[in-house]
Amino acid sequence: MQRNKYELRSTEVESVLSDPPHLFASWGIISIIAVMVGLLCLLNSFKVHETITIPVEISKVGGIVELKLNMVISEKIKVGQSAMILLNSINPGKGKQRVTGVIERIAFSQFNAPIIFFRNMETNCFFFPGMIGSIEITVGEKTFFQLLFASFLLKK
Repeated sequence: MQRNKYELRSTEVESVLSDPPHLFASWGIISIIAVMVGLLCLLNSFKVHETITIPVEISKVGGIVELKLNMVISEKIKVGQSAMILLNSINPGKGKQRVTGVIERIAFSQFNAPIIFFRNMETNCFFFPGMIGSIEITVGEKTFFQLLFASFLLKK
């Protein structure tokens, strides 16, 4: 029987396996942690927009569009916030019509139903009373860490 000429358990191999290179391992761990911290800082620099979507019905059309709501509005909605109306198109197969603008005023009807007055920033859109759609209002911006901490606080 021929003996294997490669010795698997030599003293050199045993010394390398028993004493790992400390400098290499410590710098490797430090560089991995530095890359992770850098990625978290980069992720935190991006803002996430918090939006509220509310179904609406257009009641009056003019320079300022009047939108009737069938629900209570949040305290986060304020005058001057940017908003986007998504309306069902009057042309079949065309999808939803998107209109951007600003909330001009918030009022309440005699039955305490909220009414939002919306100033349209676009000229090539068509509104008609009775059209139904929804309004998306941007109510705030949060960073990644703010969202993370808020989710942990809600779970407790």
